[in-house]
Amino acid sequence: MSESKRSLGWVLVAGTAKLGFALFAVATPLLGVWIGSSLAKALDGPVWLPIAAGALCFPVLPLLWEGIGRWRRRGRTKPAILTLFDRMVLRTLAINLVFVGGLLGLYPSTVFTALSEHGDWMLEGQESPWARDTLHAAADRMQWLHELTHPNAYEELIDPEATGEDVDVTDWGDFSRKPSSDDIDDPQDVFRNDAWPFEPQVHPLVRAIPADQQKTPEAVGRYFAEHEVDPIRRLKAVHDFVADRTAYDVRALRTMTFPPQDAQTVLDTGVAVCAGYSQLVKAIGDAAGLEVVVVVGKTRGGSDLGHAWNAAKIDGKWYLLDATWDAGSVGEAFNKRFGTRYLMTPPDVFLYDHFPDDPKWQLRDEPLSMGDFLRRPDLEPSFFSYGFELVSPDRSAITVQGRSVSLSLKNPNGLHVHAQSYAGDSWDAPSTRCEVGKGGERITCPLQQEGPNLVVMFGPDNMNMGQVLVTAR
Repeated sequence: MSESKRSLGWVLVAGTAKLGFALFAVATPLLGVWIGSSLAKALDGPVWLPIAAGALCFPVLPLLWEGIGRWRRRGRTKPAILTLFDRMVLRTLAINLVFVGGLLGLYPSTVFTALSEHGDWMLEGQESPWARDTLHAAADRMQWLHELTHPNAYEELIDPEATGEDVDVTDWGDFSRKPSSDDIDDPQDVFRNDAWPFEPQVHPLVRAIPADQQKTPEAVGRYFAEHEVDPIRRLKAVHDFVADRTAYDVRALRTMTFPPQDAQTVLDTGVAVCAGYSQLVKAIGDAAGLEVVVVVGKTRGGSDLGHAWNAAKIDGKWYLLDATWDAGSVGEAFNKRFGTRYLMTPPDVFLYDHFPDDPKWQLRDEPLSMGDFLRRPDLEPSFFSYGFELVSPDRSAITVQGRSVSLSLKNPNGLHVHAQSYAGDSWDAPSTRCEVGKGGERITCPLQQEGPNLVVMFGPDNMNMGQVLVTAR
């Protein structure tokens, strides 16, 4: 190669690198505006403020910096080392790295959620699926920040060997069914005794087990194995025993001081956090002849501490269960309310509010990203067990113009449904009952205020079936 061609090659490489660096510098303020505006949407703040800040960061401040630099160099004859172009690129990059770094530093635990749920705010009312997909994919790149700021507080309380890290998951069960209107004369008709949705009744063996068979998890499991042949009903007995006999340790949650969460301790004390519930389910399930693992991950709308639940294998297929959430609810104290909503729940339904750290426990051919999980509507298993289907909205948080919002449902069984519209984002705020159309397939809600409003749907049992955060403009 001649010297001239070699020199030309280096010029082209250097020019390409310089252009790429310049494009990166210019893209940095766009990143800052995107993050800032998404945070503003999530926190119900003014969107114009981060946009104005972005304009200040480029080009106002770099030009001002250049002007000050020239004023300070006035009268000097020595030429500047860098060209004007180089100086503007470096100054733009420096200023905007501070801008982006400041946003990440101020809101480290909120950025990923804001980008996932509101990062496509500028596309409201538009189709543009490719643009949404691009923004969602970019938001997914920030998942590391969410994981860094939301460590699972219970993971260290769980025996690593219980989590089934090396378990091969190739097949899973899905007992979901959509009963036709001919099957349903009463809301109770949706429940079954052989599959989800199970009747919310404790298995008879939980009441019948002798006291001397309850001293160890192994004894409990053996008793269930000896008296229940059906493995599905046996798993229900395991789930029901733990959910019915164990109270949530609210004090440990409040103080963040956790006593031992091994199965024997939980059985002896009768109190636990999710780590203890799930390890007791595993210990009893293993002794009952079932293959059970503990699954760790995160949940929607609950604590940022993380969560733990279980997966169980029956006849070669894996199923999901959460005895903690079926035991009751946590307020100022533990409110016991036995249920079976999270017993062998269909994987896709379970994934509306449980997101495992290991994607294989989603039990899906194509696992969802955490961003996809956060964007899904916030629906309870009961919504699906009653046969409802949400047509719109299809997101957990939406923005509307005006002071009303409409929800569209499919209600093939004609079951009773009602809804409340709350000012703000909590149930403690003032509320108004929504209007439900004929057939229970359209719900129109007046919004209480400009800004955030919470629309909550209630089913035939008058329990929460799902909610949507609606921002009124």
